[in-house]
Amino acid sequence: MSARRSPQTERLTDVVDYLGGVAARATLTDVASALGVDKSTLHPMLAELTARGWVVRDPRTKAYRLGPALVRIGRVAQRRSPEFELIAEAVADLSAATGQPCCGVVTSGESMVVAELHGPRVVSAGSDMRPGDHITLQAPLGATVVAWETPNVVNRWLSGIVDRSVIGRHRQALAAVRGRRFGVAQYPSGVDRFEEMSPLVRPRRDARGAGVDGPVADMLVGDLDRSADYRALSVDAPVVGADARPIGVLCVLGEVVRSGADIAELGGFVRATADSVSRTVAGRGQASAANRLSRSG
Repeated sequence: MSARRSPQTERLTDVVDYLGGVAARATLTDVASALGVDKSTLHPMLAELTARGWVVRDPRTKAYRLGPALVRIGRVAQRRSPEFELIAEAVADLSAATGQPCCGVVTSGESMVVAELHGPRVVSAGSDMRPGDHITLQAPLGATVVAWETPNVVNRWLSGIVDRSVIGRHRQALAAVRGRRFGVAQYPSGVDRFEEMSPLVRPRRDARGAGVDGPVADMLVGDLDRSADYRALSVDAPVVGADARPIGVLCVLGEVVRSGADIAELGGFVRATADSVSRTVAGRGQASAANRLSRSG
């Protein structure tokens, strides 16, 4: 059952999200106009955020910007979730090694959250995609996470497919992901560039996450034909936690035609990078558990 939505809470988070995305400081009028909220409604929200240090207000220009309290919260999140930093570093390394835009996501319930984007084209090509965006685990999105999930989760993932005739193809793709430990997606019919994916997959900064529209049934690649050519959209591999289930995904994005052999090589490289992150996450977790035991002894 989905949680009941709270419009007031949504407005507060929208304010913080907007101030986190604008290039410069924003006035009350700027924020109200951007969010479509009346200034009389918005003013007490900004006053409360300012009182808590989440937002600061320039006494001269009256403009608002994010405040130091969020820096503290961000540092706490980084300390308590070491995979965020590790995934961000791995995304930067992948982008440098492949020359391609890359992204990293972390799992959150039955969705994924964008943790890092790297490479100049991924920002412009991904439209308004940015860290913090939710992407719902809805076929075909999130196959590299769902491939290791329970049958009930897989069935929920498949439940959004309108054309039931392609469900078997999606199940075969999940099996292929498990077998090679990396996923491959190609451009759907009629789509030639990354920018054109934006109308099909829309990042949303709310509890629903990204929606999926259009003819995307042929996105997932099952068994790779090493001699065939693919219009590769992404090649990704899971970062796994202590329970051997994915806690994140590293993804190389592309706009080039690649042979199946080239994709297999790239997939192996992404998989090795993700495995390295997984080992580091596991090592840090073991060290943390040992420290807790020593303190309690």
